[in-house]
Amino acid sequence: MINVPLLIILPVIAVFVIAIAGRKKAWVADTVIMATLCSGLWLWAGIMRSLPKSGHAVYYVGGWPQLTGISLYVDGLTLFFLVMVQSLVLIAAMCQVNRTYSGGSRWKMYALWLCMVSGLEGVLVAGDIFTLFVFGEAAACAGYGLVAMEGEKKSLVRAFQYMLVGILSSALILFAIALCYVFVSTLSMPDIALQIAMRCAGLSLFDPVNSVVLFIALLLVVGICSKAASALWFYGVGKTTGTRNVVVGILMPLISGYVFLRIFYSVIAYGRQIVWVLATGGAFFIIGGVITAISRKDADRCALLHMLSELVFVAFGVSIGTPLGIAAGLVHLINISIAGLLVSLSRGMNRNIAEGASGCGGLFRLTTAAGFMSLSGIPPFAGFWSKIIIIFSAWQAGYREYAVLAFIIGFVGILSFMQKRVSMFYRPSGRQPFVPARTPAATRLAMVILGLLCLGANLLWIPGLRSAFIMPAVRTIIEGTGIVPEAGRVTP
Repeated sequence: MINVPLLIILPVIAVFVIAIAGRKKAWVADTVIMATLCSGLWLWAGIMRSLPKSGHAVYYVGGWPQLTGISLYVDGLTLFFLVMVQSLVLIAAMCQVNRTYSGGSRWKMYALWLCMVSGLEGVLVAGDIFTLFVFGEAAACAGYGLVAMEGEKKSLVRAFQYMLVGILSSALILFAIALCYVFVSTLSMPDIALQIAMRCAGLSLFDPVNSVVLFIALLLVVGICSKAASALWFYGVGKTTGTRNVVVGILMPLISGYVFLRIFYSVIAYGRQIVWVLATGGAFFIIGGVITAISRKDADRCALLHMLSELVFVAFGVSIGTPLGIAAGLVHLINISIAGLLVSLSRGMNRNIAEGASGCGGLFRLTTAAGFMSLSGIPPFAGFWSKIIIIFSAWQAGYREYAVLAFIIGFVGILSFMQKRVSMFYRPSGRQPFVPARTPAATRLAMVILGLLCLGANLLWIPGLRSAFIMPAVRTIIEGTGIVPEAGRVTP
């Protein structure tokens, strides 16, 4: 497991190389970021091959023991999110090759991207809750800089607002960590899980000890959800934030989902109950989101509302608790990440898409339509099949009322897209067609890859691919392997 620290160190080294050599030569910055992200995927493949049969491994930084040093953990859930982070940033970086920006040089954007990637990968492999918090704040600081350097007059205002929300969310999370340390006298996630399991065993839900645990869980829920929603919202409020801030709007909610799954399924024993409550309450948010999306005239706000509502679908699938439901929720997370990235990049390339205008260029029109179809759950795109399997798994598990409600909400989401397709595929008479500017070949290739992935993600349901990439993460969620041993799991 020697390669684990390199996942965090390699992007930091690349930042210095870009800052020194990429300031005057843009091709150097392009080469460095592409090589760094490809190296990250190579390291991911090496770690995946070197995992023992147990499916998880621990790396002790500096050889220090767990209670006195920093421990890095790798298991199926970690590898699942690692490959998503590396792949999404790699495709987003392909879209920036040979492009210029008014808000700042391309090397500055690359440096902030790699700082965020380093922080997010630190979150994924962190073994104690405070190290996880520190890496998350490092990634958030890079996000503030990306929002601020957009080049518009309101960019600094949006960045300041995003930072204020992030500070409040971080304060809640830090307060929860402090209470947890006072309660169990440790910050290591395995030890926290064991201490909570031992102290809460045999106690009623309203016992004072359980009340402390639930209060800590409530602070963490509010803090994590606020960070995810604020990143996605402040990413989507601008009209030209589609290409530069895509890593903020896509990756921060993605990593927030990982932190949620890690803490509430591997550390706190009441994870499934908490996620189920959130999914139940989120059903009302889905209804409001898709109805509001229908009333929006601009397509980018429609996509934003769909992404927020689809995250609740992911929570619903995971909260079912069956292997099929959890697998469908994780695959749906992949689908909405791909579709959201595609819509965001198309929006940044084509201002007509962002403003809801018609007459879009051929490539951008088709790719954006593919992204919207996958987000809305229109067959045969991957977002439809993962959503259908979530509904089927809920019906199979006996939650038939929720399955019917989810089906109705999915149908309303399809209506939302059908209302937007008129502005994307048809041009009113008398209006001049939009002729998109010439784009680099790497940008067009990235758009085509994302469009094909909106269909090709269905291949993840092939038994071989599912057992290799999805089921290790499913087993981690169900069994708590990697962070928490089997003896530390307690069913309340």
